[in-house]
Formats: sequence, C-alpha cells, structure tokens
Amino acid sequence: MDTLSQQSQDDIVKFLRFSRTQRAQCVHDVTQTFDELKESRLQDSTYTVEDVSDMIEGLSVVISSDVESELIRSAHANALLLQQVFTQAEKWKLNMNLDMGQMEDSAALKEVADFEQKVFLGLGGTKKLEPLVEAAAPALVQQEMDRLKAELEASQTALAEQRSLTKASQEECIGLKSRVKELEAQLGSASSAPASSSGVDSAQLAELQKEITELKASNASLAAQVEETTQALELKVSATPQFKNLKAMLDEKNQQIKQLRADLADK
Repeated sequence: MDTLSQQSQDDIVKFLRFSRTQRAQCVHDVTQTFDELKESRLQDSTYTVEDVSDMIEGLSVVISSDVESELIRSAHANALLLQQVFTQAEKWKLNMNLDMGQMEDSAALKEVADFEQKVFLGLGGTKKLEPLVEAAAPALVQQEMDRLKAELEASQTALAEQRSLTKASQEECIGLKSRVKELEAQLGSASSAPASSSGVDSAQLAELQKEITELKASNASLAAQVEETTQALELKVSATPQFKNLKAMLDEKNQQIKQLRADLADK
C-alpha cells in the first residue's frame, strides 16, 4: 500500500470503511437471528432430539439465506466499484488489467489486513492521512493532457507543412492561369491578323489552341487536388480523439473563466 499515492490510499480507506460497516451489519443480523430463536423457541426446560434438530435446521436456513444475500450484495458492490475505475480509465484511453490470482494471494491479503488495522485500530504508528487538495489536478490527468497536447502539436505541424505545399501549388495555379491568358492573347492576335502578316499558319494556331486547352485542364485538376487535400487534412485533424478531447477541456476551462469573471463583475 505504501507504493500508492496518498489519494489512492484515501480511496482504499473509504472502501474499507464501507466494507467494515456492511460487515458489522451482517454480523448484527446473524446475532439477532440467534436472539430471536432464543426468545421464540427456548422456553421449555427439556427438548427432544427432534426439537433440537428442527431448531438447528431452521436456524441454518435463515443464516444461510442472510449470508448468501450479503455475499451477493458485496459482489455487486465490488462490480460497481470496478465499473467506476474502468469508466475513469477509459475516459483517458487507459486499459486496466486485473490479476485475479492475486485475489487469493495470502501475502497480499495480509498486507491489506495490516493496512486496515493501522488505519482503523491505530496500530504501527501510521501517519494520519492528509486531506485531498481538490484544486490540484491528478498527475495522471495532467500526464494525459500533456500527451494530447503533444499529439495535437504534431498534427498541427503536419497541417502547417501541408498548407505550405498547398500554397506552393496555388502559386503554380496562378502561374498557369497567367500563362493561359498570355497564350489566349497570342491566339486572339494571331487569329484576327492575316496569316501573311502574323507569320502564323493554321497548324501553329491549332498547336497553340491545344496547349491552351491542356494548360486549362492541368490548372483545373491541380486546383481540385489542392482543395481536396486541404479539406481532407483539416477534417482529419479536427476528427482525431486527441483534438476533440483537448478541445472539450479547453471549452470547459473557458466556461469556468467566463463564470468567474461574471461572479467578479456581480461583486
């Protein structure tokens, strides 16, 4: 137990206190069952073997039923406790592993028993558990936030690089458009002037028209690719669990800041 953090030890103490209360109630119920038997059945001075056997059998049925109900309730309570732990772990993308063999480890069970005695019976000079500081974020939560920020920064860096490439492609598109306009001007000039004066025959005009068409097609294809790549990358980054989780944290923190400012303004 000494290897656990103070907060974890506090939570274990809460669970042990809860279990001690339930255990005491169970023992009380069993004792009360015996007392009821004494008051209701032990009125005569002599009993036959059949009478004693009947009383013991009835007592066994009642106690067995009570103990079974308590064990079932205890198992369900433990399952609920595990559900809380797993829910918190999955929230931070952690996988928990259970060692069922340790449940029957005598040394480990003795360690828990010694810990319980130190806490509740004051044996061994154990130090008093310090109160929790609610304002301090758990180290595990902070660690997960740091990891999410690092992954988000890496994604943003990749996005910035892609945007740089996209910008270069856009500039290339602008250059292609400029070239197309230049060729269209040449084509218009050559088409309007007589062939003898312009020095351009019909074959050259056809070649010029073909080049313009190919440049327009290349420009359109490049522009479409740039737009598609940009949208896909931005969607990919915004859809990652890291981005969503961090955004939710930041939104919650911003709401707390707004509320604090509102409270200060009211005062």
